Amino acid sequence: MSALTAYREYSRVNKQKQTALQSLEAGFFPFLPFSFQYSLKLQEKVLLAADLKKKDNFQQFMSRYDIEEDGVSNSLATTVGQTGGLGINKQGSEFGRRLSGIVTEQGREVSRKTEVRQDYTGEIATEAIAIDIIEQLKKEDSLFGGDLTKVEGDVDKELLKFNQQYLDKNPQTKESREILDFYLQVLKQYAGIDTEGVLGIEETVGLQKNIQQEVGLLQGNESEEQVFKLFKKGLEKESADMNNIIQGTTGVDFLSARDQIPAKVPGDTTAEKHNQFARQILSRFHEITVYNQHEGLKGDKYIYTAPLGAPSGTNPSEVDRRARYMGLYTIMPKNINGKMGVQMIPLRVIEMQGAVFATLDNFILQQQGTHSGILSKVEFDKIEDISQQIANERALDLLETDSLGMEAGNLNEAIVGRSIEGAVSVARVMSAKEISDNILQSFDNYAEGKQMEVKKLIEDMIKESNKMSKSWKRATANALNYEPENRFDWKNSVGMGTDDGVWQSGMKSPWQGGDGTGLSISPYLAADRFLSKDYPSMFSKQKVPPFIRKQNRAKRFFR
Repeated sequence: MSALTAYREYSRVNKQKQTALQSLEAGFFPFLPFSFQYSLKLQEKVLLAADLKKKDNFQQFMSRYDIEEDGVSNSLATTVGQTGGLGINKQGSEFGRRLSGIVTEQGREVSRKTEVRQDYTGEIATEAIAIDIIEQLKKEDSLFGGDLTKVEGDVDKELLKFNQQYLDKNPQTKESREILDFYLQVLKQYAGIDTEGVLGIEETVGLQKNIQQEVGLLQGNESEEQVFKLFKKGLEKESADMNNIIQGTTGVDFLSARDQIPAKVPGDTTAEKHNQFARQILSRFHEITVYNQHEGLKGDKYIYTAPLGAPSGTNPSEVDRRARYMGLYTIMPKNINGKMGVQMIPLRVIEMQGAVFATLDNFILQQQGTHSGILSKVEFDKIEDISQQIANERALDLLETDSLGMEAGNLNEAIVGRSIEGAVSVARVMSAKEISDNILQSFDNYAEGKQMEVKKLIEDMIKESNKMSKSWKRATANALNYEPENRFDWKNSVGMGTDDGVWQSGMKSPWQGGDGTGLSISPYLAADRFLSKDYPSMFSKQKVPPFIRKQNRAKRFFR
């Protein structure tokens, strides 16, 4: 997972919209009108109650819902507070499920390319590039692959239940073996690294790991040889630290030793980081042991890759300029005086061209134009836009893990701090973009097919809104101890000079079709697309190098 400050700085000003999916939100919220009459309108792809006297767009409209400036009712805050127990959450989820049923079609689902968690942005990038390239190479050679791709069957995951996080590149399945084998071939051919006995690759795109602390902040003008000396010295210190921790255990195997190392060290962040790395190493050793039990998988080590040049606390503006050296080393078990230990062997330091941020995917991209080896047949202009892939993968992962019950981003951001907390409920669903766009366009002009289903959904939401609005009015009247019900009528506040009249007259339904009167619980449907986050600027403020510009990607510097 990326923890780089510059990633966050980048995402704050550069956001890439995903194209595979679009989220549709369905729910209810209290509508606080400026006028007595209003109607459902589509505003910036959000169907919601709209004041007939206002022409504002959604954000401007919502920003005026400040009850302290409204002047309609001194009791409005208390009134809004009576929305609890009206079933807003339950009904929001129910209509979200119905909306999901409308937009889901057989055969139209979009599946993920990778199995990487959506917050592991760097790993998504490396896998996405590999998959694009492998697809190309398979078209040229149906037998494409290396030794690992000849292995049959999946590794028994029951043996790996000890942990849900595995080596970033591992040999568990046919697909994952293809990706691992691809990177091993690339590193062997283009980095001159001996990959014999390697059964996995662990990579980081963050700059706060132990080895980066040991190397320290670089000046930016060092040679590969100079950085390698610092890298080698840092690994010696890191190996010693890890062995002190691991050899302090009495475990008889990797997992029992790991369990003796505390994951938390209150008051000592350095010790805690070291412990967590030691625990990860032992988990990876057990993982490799399991792989060796599978027919055809033999090895005793894994490769670790890390950008070098910026420790924790580095000024974010310096990161992209200086973290352009990729350090590669192997980690393997070692018997030390009859006890389990670890050996770290530095392999190489690679300086990226053009001060490019030192990640494995960028190393691949810099091989464009190679005349020999596995990448010589790759058409780099056919590799998909990586930031686009990241955005799509992040959205698809959210769909798989938590598609319902998420709070609405549209409304929550708009009304935060306006004393309407807890009144918004939404079920977020996802669909193929073409379907959701079609539905959104149908709000104003109902037609056939999906549009009719949406029409029925909205009609039912209005019915439910009326029920909740009536309950809301009763709850408010009871809570405020007003005897005559019509004291809450809008017209009375105008005619009698009082400040409490915010409701429609009597107990009539506030919604008649798409038109409403007085305060109400309003239905809404909204659309949103997820954005890519936490991915570094590949070139900072520098010009895009020619080898990238040739790829014909207008927004290539997001990388």
